[in-house]
Amino acid sequence: MREILFRGKSVIPQDILEDMGISLENGWVYGSYVDGFIISEVVDATDMYITIGRWCKVDPETVGQYTGLTDKNGQKIFEGDVVQAVSKIVTLSGVDTGGSCRQVYEVVWNDGCWSRIKTYDSLWSSQDVIKTTPTKIYPDLAAKFYEVIGNVHDNPELLEVGE
Repeated sequence: MREILFRGKSVIPQDILEDMGISLENGWVYGSYVDGFIISEVVDATDMYITIGRWCKVDPETVGQYTGLTDKNGQKIFEGDVVQAVSKIVTLSGVDTGGSCRQVYEVVWNDGCWSRIKTYDSLWSSQDVIKTTPTKIYPDLAAKFYEVIGNVHDNPELLEVGE
């Protein structure tokens, strides 16, 4: 079974979170998501109630779910992440040209599966931003070729122009 995990940007100042014993990782809070809150500890639960040990109000627009996939560096890939794939350019006969192609994708949930939307492709354009139809992300390809380079909330410029 895959790990169910969410992340979101806290709306509570960091000093208050530290007083509550909640730590941020690069501005993100991780745990389960319930109606605008990330919860990270359940103290007690029955059929009648649940007692939450730690909670943090987050901006719902920033909440993303863990895809169950990792990139080539072992980093978890979340909904809203921006990933890149760099590959060699070879001829039809398989000869390495010495060049490379960089593609940038946004990770989204689409049609029942984790998908990617291409936003930049250095092979076809050095300046233009392109958007493609979402295509499924295959776990073996993600682990071998993809690298998380940011996310749409902290690094929106990654979706605007490929450099």
